[in-house]
Amino acid sequence: IVRRPLGQLAKASAALAGGDFAHALPPVGNDEVGQLIASFAGMRAAVERSQHDLKREIAERRKAEEESSVANARFRFLVEQSLVGFYILQEGKVAYANPYLLERIGGNDEDIGKPVREWIYPDDWPLVEENIRKRTDGEVSRIHYSFRLLAKDGSPVEVDALGMVTEYDGKPAIIGVMLD
Repeated sequence: IVRRPLGQLAKASAALAGGDFAHALPPVGNDEVGQLIASFAGMRAAVERSQHDLKREIAERRKAEEESSVANARFRFLVEQSLVGFYILQEGKVAYANPYLLERIGGNDEDIGKPVREWIYPDDWPLVEENIRKRTDGEVSRIHYSFRLLAKDGSPVEVDALGMVTEYDGKPAIIGVMLD
C-alpha cells in the first residue's frame, strides 16, 4: 500500500531531475501518501511552468539582443561612413570621434582619449572650454557655435559644432556633430 506508490514517486522524482515532466504518478488517495503524491504533482507542475517561462524569457531576450545588435550595427555603419564629424567628450577627453572627424584633422585612432584641449586651435580654446562648462553645469542643454579644430599639421580647421549633454557608459558626456 505504501511501498509501491513511494517507489513510483521516487522514479517520478528522478525523472523530474532529468527534465522529464511526464513520468506517471501513482493515483492520489485520501491518505498521507496521497497527499504527498498530490504535493509532488503540484510542485512538478510549478517547476514545469517556471522552466517554460524561463525558456520563453531567454528566447525573448536573445531576440531583443539580436535586434539591438542589428540596430547598433546599422547605427555604427551610418556614423562611421558619415560625411559629418561625430564626437563624444567625457571627463575632459575625446572619448570617440568618427573616421570623418579624424580625417579632417589628419588624426587617427591614437588621438581618441587625448584631452579635448589638444584637439582645439589654441586661440579658440577659451570659447570651447566655456561652452563645455555651460553644458556640463546645466546652463544650457544644447549649444551650437563655430570654432576651429587643430589639425595635426598645426593648421586650423573651421567647424560648426552642435552638442548636448548625455550619459555615455554610465557617466556624463557631451555628444555632438561637427560640420565643415
